[in-house]
Amino acid sequence: MKKDDLSEVKELLSSYVVCKRQKSSEEYAKKYFVERYKPFCGLNDEEICKKMELVENLIFTMPFSRASILLNLHYINGLPVEKCAESMEISRTTAFRILKRAIIAINKKYQRIKGGTE
Repeated sequence: MKKDDLSEVKELLSSYVVCKRQKSSEEYAKKYFVERYKPFCGLNDEEICKKMELVENLIFTMPFSRASILLNLHYINGLPVEKCAESMEISRTTAFRILKRAIIAINKKYQRIKGGTE
């Protein structure tokens, strides 16, 4: 599998924390700067929620394992892989290896969903 084959799903997974922060920022802006409120990027609330739901679905429907824990800590909670490894009491190298395998597994599921076969 080529490195580029995983770039789309990696970008999707990484977008979760960005979307979460954006929703939080938008809520703050709506609350305190109602008249000057402008969306911070091209996605509206519905699109952000759909993207976040897709990422949650991909991660939370994985069988419970070190991989699912690592994906949750890294992509959902936004922790660096090094901090995930520390909290899971595994080496940094092991964490990156687990993450790589987990992303490959997530990518297979994502491609099935994207292709409409799931």
